[in-house]
Order: sequence, then structure tokens, then C-alpha cells
Amino acid sequence: MAGNLNYETANSWTYNDDPANGNIYGRLYTWDAAITACPSGWHLPSDDEWMQLGNYVGAQGFPPNGNVINGAGNALKSCRQVNSPLGGDCNTTEHPRWSQHSYHHGFDEFGFSAFPGGFRPSYDFYDLGDQGLWWSSTDYSLSGAWSWSILSDSGDTGLTGYGSKASGYSVRCLKN
Repeated sequence: MAGNLNYETANSWTYNDDPANGNIYGRLYTWDAAITACPSGWHLPSDDEWMQLGNYVGAQGFPPNGNVINGAGNALKSCRQVNSPLGGDCNTTEHPRWSQHSYHHGFDEFGFSAFPGGFRPSYDFYDLGDQGLWWSSTDYSLSGAWSWSILSDSGDTGLTGYGSKASGYSVRCLKN
């Protein structure tokens, strides 16, 4: 799917419990909810599938690691950003959008259009506009699973180690 999932289910939230944020950024899911949230014919990508995306983008000349302007994270981000140098519809303060950064801006080279839905640890919401975190289907331990991240202040993208399965992260579904 070309956007963050917005399927209401148990153990999922809209940022700040505002339904409008679900329509814009999708919902945030615990890992257990994310595993079953994708519609029929789609699935939650594994960490290997996320790595394939990163490797593909890297092979096209956008390095997945390294704090560089043309990094994979910037190539996968939506161009919508506060003070985007690309101008037009990309330069916006209206949501959905990325927060301002002096030289890390999205240019959506691949139509992935990543938006930063923030995240929800067990009790509050953080980093809307600054951080996109997406679950993978691969667990790390009884309490943790692998995830993928893109940050507003970096061209990096990659696995973030693991997150607590109780945290709320965004979901991207991959067609079977």
C-alpha cells in the first residue's frame, strides 16, 4: 500500500487520539495488532523484505546508511515538508508533512511517499512530523520486534534494532 495503514482494531491508536490524524498519517499499532491488521492478499513485511527495499534503493544510487542528502531515507520520504527547497506543493506547513530540516528533505524518488506518523510508547505520543517507524513481521524476542525507520533529520533509513511490541508504530502492508 502506498500509505500508512488506517484500519481500526484493538491495540491501535490515532496520534493524540485524534481521528483526523488517522486519516492523514494512519494508525499506530502494537506489534500483535500489526501482524493481523493487513487486509486479505497483503501482509506485514518481514525485516528481510524491508532490507530488500533498502538495498534496492541503495543500488539505485541512494545509500541506505550515512547522513547524506541523497540518502535512501530522503528518496523514500514524501516531498511534503516545512520549507522544502522543492517549492510548490512540497513546501507546506499543512499536514501531512515532514518537519523542517536545513538539508534533509524528501523527494519521493520511488513513489513510496513515507510520512512520519510518530510513535506511541506505552503511554503517550511522540515525534509526529519527525519520525516514521514501521513494524516488520519479524520478532526479536518475546517482548521486541524489528522495525524500519526514517527520520526528518537524516538521509538514513534502516532497521532500528527492535522496538517493544507494546509500542505503537505505523504499518505498511505489502501485496502477497
